Amino acid sequence: MGDFVSTRGKWLALTALALCAVVAAVWTWTRLAERAPDLELVTISGERITLRDLGGSPVLVNFWASNCRSCIEELPALADLYRKFTPAGLKVIGIAMSYDMPSEVKSVVDRLGIPFPVALDLKGEHARAFAGVEWVPYSVLIAGDGTIVLRRLGPLDLQELTARIQALLTEV
Repeated sequence: MGDFVSTRGKWLALTALALCAVVAAVWTWTRLAERAPDLELVTISGERITLRDLGGSPVLVNFWASNCRSCIEELPALADLYRKFTPAGLKVIGIAMSYDMPSEVKSVVDRLGIPFPVALDLKGEHARAFAGVEWVPYSVLIAGDGTIVLRRLGPLDLQELTARIQALLTEV
């Protein structure tokens, strides 16, 4: 009887493990093929931008907050990427979190000389549309066809990001 229980337990464990592997593979594949939401953003300067209108070009979306030290440290590097790759077609959009004060966002943008558009997510709709962004910095790289090719919570690996942007720009 002990051998039967042991064999049955191993079989159940292996079945559960296989099922978990299949679920993880399907989840990963669907996340990789995920399309970016079609959002209408309003920048701090009042400009309206829709992600749909940016189609055909890679887009880097960066969620940040003025009280996030990592975010503030990362913004100059994003500005450099913007300056370097915008002539080749890259679009960069910053989105300030809903809990951020518009006056603080504007102050940071002005102080750091951020050249790319920065939108306010006053109701948290944009964060929800991107699978519920709660923590920052959070970046999403979108290919020209609208598929999300990279999601990153925390500071970016600029070397990896640069390589991915260059690869997307050669596809355009």
